[in-house]
Amino acid sequence: MNVHLNPSSTKPIYRQIEGQIEQDIEARRLRTGDLLTPISRLSEALATSPAAVRKAYEALTARGLCRREGKASYRVAHEDGKAEAWERPSEDLLAHHVLLRELQLARAVQTRLLPPALIRSSTSTIVSRSLPAAVVSGDFHEVVLEPDGRLALAVGDVAGKGLAASLIMASVKAALPFVAAGRTAAETVGELNRRLCGELARREFVALVLARYEPEAGTIELCNAGLPDPLLLTRDGGVHPAEVRAPRLPLGVREGLAYRSLTLSVAPGDRLLFYSDGIPEARTAGGEPLGYETFEALVRDHARRDGEPSDAWLDRLLELVRQATVEERQDDQTAVLLECGSPGPSRG
Repeated sequence: MNVHLNPSSTKPIYRQIEGQIEQDIEARRLRTGDLLTPISRLSEALATSPAAVRKAYEALTARGLCRREGKASYRVAHEDGKAEAWERPSEDLLAHHVLLRELQLARAVQTRLLPPALIRSSTSTIVSRSLPAAVVSGDFHEVVLEPDGRLALAVGDVAGKGLAASLIMASVKAALPFVAAGRTAAETVGELNRRLCGELARREFVALVLARYEPEAGTIELCNAGLPDPLLLTRDGGVHPAEVRAPRLPLGVREGLAYRSLTLSVAPGDRLLFYSDGIPEARTAGGEPLGYETFEALVRDHARRDGEPSDAWLDRLLELVRQATVEERQDDQTAVLLECGSPGPSRG
C-alpha cells in the first residue's frame, strides 16, 4: 500500500487514506484477498490516529471494496468495486431515490419548523444559523416572544442524527411553548426532563439550554442541561462564559433532577451567543477538533465593529470557523445570537 498524507489538503485524513487505497485497488496494486496494512502500523507510519485509519477502512468496507475479518483485519474484497455497484438491481436504485426524496421532504418540513433566521422586536434582536451534517438535523432552536418584549429562547441538540433525532427535535419544540408558560427557566427544563424520561428510549437524550430574557429588569435567567456554556459579549468587548454551576445532565437521562439557573445582568447592546457542540468539535485539516478554547479565542479576537448588525457579526464568526475546519461536517452546527435592546414599556 502506498499511502501518504497531504498536510495542506482540506480533505479529512480518513478521506485521503480511503482515496489512495481505492486508487491502489483500481490500479491492481492491491488484489482481491490482499490484506490491508494493520491499523496500528499504518497510523504509526502516517503519524495519525488509529481512529482515522479505521474510519477509512470502514468506508471502503461499506462501499464493497474491502471486507473486515475479525476485529482489526481488512482484506480487499473486489478489485472492481465500482463496477459491481453499477450492477445493483434497478429496484434498489429506485428505493434509494425514494428514500432520498423522503429525506429531502423531511428536511423541508424541519426547516419550516425553525424560527426565522432574523427576529427583531422592540427589545431584542435574535439571529440564528443552522448547518446540518446530514439531510435532516438533530439540532434545533425555538423562540417564544411575548407581546411585552419578554422572551424564552431555547437551543437544543438531540443525541444522534437522521430521522429519529429530527422527530425527537420536533416533539420537544412542540411542547416547549406550553411547558414554558408561567414557569421559570429552571422549572421549564425540569418539566421537560420529567416528560422526556417517560418518552425516550435508552441512550436517547436531549442537550438543551434555555434562557428567559426580561428586558425591563435587564436580566437573563439561564438554565443549562448539557450544552456548551453560552458566551456573554458585553458592549466593552468583554467575553464571559455563562456557566451554570449545577446539575447539567441532558434531558431524558435521569428522572427527578433539580435543575438550577443563573441570572445574568445585561445592558442594551450586550449579546449572548448560544452554540451547539458541533462547532467547537468540528475537525481541522489535521483531523483534530477545533476545540472550545480555540473557538472562544476566535470569538474574543472577532473584533466588534461599531454599528455592525448582529447577523453580519455572526456570519463573520462562522466564516472564521469554516476557514479553520474542513468542509465535511461530522455533526450538526447551530449558533444563535441574542442582542439585548432597550427595555419595553412597563407592565405596571
